[in-house]
Amino acid sequence: MRFNIFAVLLLLLTLACPAAMAIQEETLEDIQTFSFEAPEGLLLSGLRVSNLPAGGNFSGNFNAYGDNYLLTVGSYQEWGWWNFDIDCQYPNGTTQSIHLSKLAPFSLDYDLNVQPWVTQTDWMLDVDVSVSVLPLQAVFPAEVGANPFMTIEGSSAMASIAFANITGTTTDPADVTIFISTPEEFKEQQENNWLAKIGATVDLFFQWTWDNILNFAADIPYIGKYLETGLTLAEIIISEVFFWFSLIFIEYPELTFLTMEFFILGDALISTRTLSSLVRKVVQNHIAFVEFMYSMIVRAIELFSRLITVITEIIQSLKPI
Repeated sequence: MRFNIFAVLLLLLTLACPAAMAIQEETLEDIQTFSFEAPEGLLLSGLRVSNLPAGGNFSGNFNAYGDNYLLTVGSYQEWGWWNFDIDCQYPNGTTQSIHLSKLAPFSLDYDLNVQPWVTQTDWMLDVDVSVSVLPLQAVFPAEVGANPFMTIEGSSAMASIAFANITGTTTDPADVTIFISTPEEFKEQQENNWLAKIGATVDLFFQWTWDNILNFAADIPYIGKYLETGLTLAEIIISEVFFWFSLIFIEYPELTFLTMEFFILGDALISTRTLSSLVRKVVQNHIAFVEFMYSMIVRAIELFSRLITVITEIIQSLKPI
C-alpha cells in the first residue's frame, strides 16, 4: 500500500515537473523603461515588476497581437495604508478602474504581478498586487491563495491573454521579469494544469477556514475583538518564524555562512595581536555562534509549539459556543 502511494506521488511529481519548467523567465534589474518582444514561436504570458516604493507608478502597453491594453498603476501611502489606483484601457477605447487599499505600516515597497499563474514567494513585508486585464481584476494574493484569480471551486475567474510585445515605464528604478512560454504550454498552464488548480484550491480552502475562524472569534461578545487580534498576531509570528528560517537556512545558506565567517574573522583580527590568540578567538567565536543559533532554533520551536497549543485550545473552546 505504501509503495502504491509512493508510486502515485512520484507519478504526480513527474507530470508536474514539465509544467513547472515550461515557463522561461527574463529579468532586467534596476530599470525604469523596458520593452520585451516574444521570441519566434513563443509568447509572453505574464509580467512582474518588483521593488517599487510607495508613490512609485507603472504604465505599460500590452500588445496582444494587434490589440493593445494600456495598464496604469498608481500608488500612495497614508498613515500605514497602501493605496493603489489601477486603470486599464481596452482596444475599443473603454476604460475600467479599480482602487485597492491595505494596511501594511511596515512594508517598504510593492511588487506588481500582471496576469500571474502562481504567486512567487517574496519577502513578507512587501505588498504584492496581482492584476489581470480581461476583465480588469486586482487583488492582494497573500489574502486569497496561490493563484489570486482562482475561485475555490478551482476554475479561473479571468481570461488569460497571450502577448506579442510588452513595453512599460516606472517612475522609480525596479526589477522587471517577463514570463515566456510556447502556445501549447500557455494553454496547458491556464486551462489544463489540474495539479496547479488543486494546489490553489487547497490553499484557498485553508485560507477560507482560517478566515471563518477569525470571523467567528470576532463575533463573540465582549472578548471577540481581542481574541481575533490575538489569533492574527499568532499567525503573523508563526509566518515570520517560518519565513526567516527558510530565508536563512534554505534559500541562502551560502550567504549566511559567508556573513557569519566575515564577522567572526573580523572580530578576531581586531581584538587579537598574536597568531595563537587569533586562532583561539576564531574557535571561540564559532562555538559562540553555534550555541547562539542552537538557542534561537530551540526558542523558535518552543514559541511555535506554544502558539500552536494556544490556537488549538482557543479553537477547541469555541466548539460549544
